[in-house]
This record gives sequence, structure tokens and C-alpha cells, in this order.
Amino acid sequence: MLNRTSYGFLFAAALTLFMGMAQAQTYTKKDSLNYNHAALVTGSDSTLYVRSSPTSSSTCSSSIQKASLYAYLHLGKTYKYGDATLSGSVKLKISAYNSYSGNSGLVDTYWITLVINENTPEQFFLKDFTAEHADINRFVVKILTYSSSSLVEDSIKLSVFFREDFDIDVSGVGLTNSIITVDNPITFKWNSDCKDVDNYQFQLLRLFNNDLDQRKR
Repeated sequence: MLNRTSYGFLFAAALTLFMGMAQAQTYTKKDSLNYNHAALVTGSDSTLYVRSSPTSSSTCSSSIQKASLYAYLHLGKTYKYGDATLSGSVKLKISAYNSYSGNSGLVDTYWITLVINENTPEQFFLKDFTAEHADINRFVVKILTYSSSSLVEDSIKLSVFFREDFDIDVSGVGLTNSIITVDNPITFKWNSDCKDVDNYQFQLLRLFNNDLDQRKR
């Protein structure tokens, strides 16, 4: 037999479960993954998110012009092995999904093999997914196999990333000048109602007032 305390506990547990299920999962846009030797050996699945969910509203409209997915196997910015014999290879499976989680909504799958040696110390994979950009919300990267010479274990790297070029209509963008800190140096800050534009041109003008009456005021 359940007493009042038990009923209260069950009600609270059910309410907590319902609220947890009702709360939407959030995902943040992530455009790059970087692996070193240890991460490649571990080979854990990782995810790139093409856009955040839920999406934030913006007053400006944009259209995709170019969207490219890259996988890049290399030995760092500076090649330091001279004529030494070396090798490295990685096989990847990258799955493109319309969904944000789980195995549903598969759009495409890319099977990739990257191989480097002393004659080719870097190798790129490039996939243009402009046509599928609207349908793809995430890429799941799976390391299938990996091997490398012990000589290059401290410098071998894999980068998986995507790049997007947008055409953005800024004709209706509004700017508000929120803060001007009058000091030396002077700081100017402003806000924009367009979330897709983060680069602005700032112009500071010095005006010479030649009106004697105005200068006296």
C-alpha cells in the first residue's frame, strides 16, 4: 500500500521526467575537429554541427554560395624530417545527417583515405556540399584505421572542417551605438540586429567648424 508520501514522491518523479523530456536539446555550431596522434589512436566518433539548434533569429537574409568539407592530414606548420623515410595513413568515414542526433536522416556518406610520406607530407580531401547544404545539419566523423611511423607521432595531425561562403543582404541592418567610452584611447561599441554579419567598417571623421558663431557656443 502506498501512503501519501509515496504518492508525492511518484508525482514529483513523474513531473521531473516529463519536464526533462519536454526540454529541447540544444546544439552549437562547430566547424572544425583536430586530432593528434593520441586522438587518432583512440578513434572516438566526433561531430561537426553545420548550424546551431535552435536557430537564432536575424533581421538580414542570407543564401549559401559555397560550402566545402575538408579532411587534411599533415605534419604541422614546419616540416622537420629532411630526407628521412616516414609514413602515415588514416581511413575515415564521414556521415552527413539531416538530424542532430541518432542514426536517422542520413543524407550522404564519404569514405576517405589519406596517405602521407617523405615525398608527400600532406594530403587533402575536399567535398563540395553546396547543393546539400540546406539538408545537412551535422557530420559524424569516424576513424576507421590509422597508422604512422614512430618518427612522426609527435607532429602528425588530422583536421576535419567545413567552410561556408554566404551572400548576405545587409540593406536592412540596423546598428545601435550602445557605448562610447570617452578616454584615451576612446572605445566604440555597437550592436547589430543581423546575427550573420560580424565584420564592420569603422570610420572616424574630424570635422572642422568654420562658423565663428557655432565655435563660441
